[in-house]
Amino acid sequence: MKTYQKRSKVLAIANSLKKEGWNFSDAQRHAWNVVRAIEAMKQDEIVIRFTKEGEEIPQQRTATLSAAYFTYTNTSTKARKENPLQVRYWDTVKKGWRSFNAARFVSFAQANLPF
Repeated sequence: MKTYQKRSKVLAIANSLKKEGWNFSDAQRHAWNVVRAIEAMKQDEIVIRFTKEGEEIPQQRTATLSAAYFTYTNTSTKARKENPLQVRYWDTVKKGWRSFNAARFVSFAQANLPF
């Protein structure tokens, strides 16, 4: 992703977080971490941690957006409204698409490295 596209994505996430009540400085910092995770997913497999319903997910999700793990063709004719806080990824363990809210993101690491 080019630098201006990254900045655009970061600011879209940060503005959405600000609407949820976040301080804009914290929202930008958090948004940059989310975008770094998305970029890492495009390169290789990563392990992500996020919270759900107030508690951290006990199992980490192994995620990727690398085309080496799946093939996908869009069959829908409708364009969906993009939600900047929704992060989609391919779960390599469950072999399916999953998503999480960017506001609930905790951290990420390379799949073969510990947190």
